[in-house]
Amino acid sequence: MEKEAEERLEYFANLETWTMKDYRELCDFLKHQWSWQDYIKIDGDVMTVHTGGLSDNEYIIWRIMENEMFMRLFWYYSQRGGHYEFKPAFKLPEG
Repeated sequence: MEKEAEERLEYFANLETWTMKDYRELCDFLKHQWSWQDYIKIDGDVMTVHTGGLSDNEYIIWRIMENEMFMRLFWYYSQRGGHYEFKPAFKLPEG
């Protein structure tokens, strides 16, 4: 169990290097990793998340925000209290 937790943290540490071609993969990954499944919604290419004040979720958002290019291309909205919406600023290629 401890090794799995370490691998998960290492994977999240790499969020700052994700590229635009990985957006859908990131959405799918986060859907399965997010604490409290009611706090993440993916509708097409729009991902809405709420951290719920949970440190795991806040850590994920912090790592995503470290990726300046990703934020420029996909950040759409955020609100105090841990509410974020991401969607592409352009049409993503199919597939």
